[in-house]
Amino acid sequence: MVKIELDRASQARMRRTIERYAELTKQGFEEGVREIGKSSARRLANTVQPFGLSPAKGASLEKSIGRQVDAVYLGVNLGAFPATSSISKAHLAARKNGKVPYRQFRKERGKPWLDLITMGEKEAYKRQVVKKAGRAKAAWVTAGNKLKMGNLSGIPKWISRHVGNSWGDVAFIGSGIRFTIALINKTPYIRAIQPDSAIKKALKQGMINGYKRMETIIKKKTKQLNQ
Repeated sequence: MVKIELDRASQARMRRTIERYAELTKQGFEEGVREIGKSSARRLANTVQPFGLSPAKGASLEKSIGRQVDAVYLGVNLGAFPATSSISKAHLAARKNGKVPYRQFRKERGKPWLDLITMGEKEAYKRQVVKKAGRAKAAWVTAGNKLKMGNLSGIPKWISRHVGNSWGDVAFIGSGIRFTIALINKTPYIRAIQPDSAIKKALKQGMINGYKRMETIIKKKTKQLNQ
């Protein structure tokens, strides 16, 4: 579990803001915490490698995954990787920290083409794994949506196609001023593509963004009351 600590002054300021937000919106203290949770979920999705949520990032990731599968196919059939007739097993064995390290393969004179994996098998597998791009980001989006604060907006198709999967979840702990939220990402390889440092940074920025949103709502509500 990764969490960030606030100094006493920041904690007091945050509490006062949430309490004022709860008072003006009539939603309760817990709703303010959910606002921060929603902002944090978006930042967490953003900082899963590759950073960003744009369609261009998705296209780049899918292209990279395809190249990695091609490299494994060549490596096995040229004898550079352990012999196997399973492209999926070869791909899994070649991955380090979530990806296959870049390596350029060339056919060398006198070195036979082993033909352990066919072109058709490789292409079918590549289509399958390319479609999985975005699942780890989608898990954070799913967790954010489960806060019941409205679904996160602006999520592109390469991520939204996976939203709702079982890898994203949320846990609610306590109530009132002791209410806390745990955003959960069960992606098996999440640690390889999102280190603790990135998670802490995302949580901090998510807290700031959620805080700013509450301040904006407070100002709007206060103005309405004074009219």
